Amino acid sequence: FSRITYKAEIDTLIKQGYLAPLISRAANFQMDPTKANIKIVAGEYVARALAESFDNTQITNRICKELIGYKDSRKAWLLFAIDIEHAEHIAEQLDKNCINACYVHSRMKGDERDEIIRLFKRGMFQALVNVAVLTTGFDFPGIDLVALLRPTRSPVLHVQMIGRGSRPAPDKENCLVLDFAGNLQ
Repeated sequence: FSRITYKAEIDTLIKQGYLAPLISRAANFQMDPTKANIKIVAGEYVARALAESFDNTQITNRICKELIGYKDSRKAWLLFAIDIEHAEHIAEQLDKNCINACYVHSRMKGDERDEIIRLFKRGMFQALVNVAVLTTGFDFPGIDLVALLRPTRSPVLHVQMIGRGSRPAPDKENCLVLDFAGNLQ
């Protein structure tokens, strides 16, 4: 295409019911990759450096403690982690605090990952932590909380992540976006 053929504003799509409203609240804890001097390669933060700086028990506990405050008001959470170990640590900490959580990542067999996603969609897990698996092409309208625990410099990736919560669903008033990664700034 050489020109835009049709333009629709997001607020119009929300009013017409094509998208669910996204609301954001400042998280009490913010990862700051600039203060941590995280290396940038090809315009993006290096995942290993992010994990070394932000995947630790103190930070994970602090973030999970804040998330637990939404246990009764938000039904289906999609969380974006830095790497596989980070996803495992987040899910373990949520489980320890009575939040049914699971994780998916690229090293899982496809049928195992598909089963976890199916169970999440059926409500067997309140939180699904993922590592670059459910960023695009994942559609579950019931998601009413998106938590960003993965800093990114990519506006496209950021929009894709929060967009997972923009699908409208019955009884879904909006989707809360909690940004622990400083992406909204």
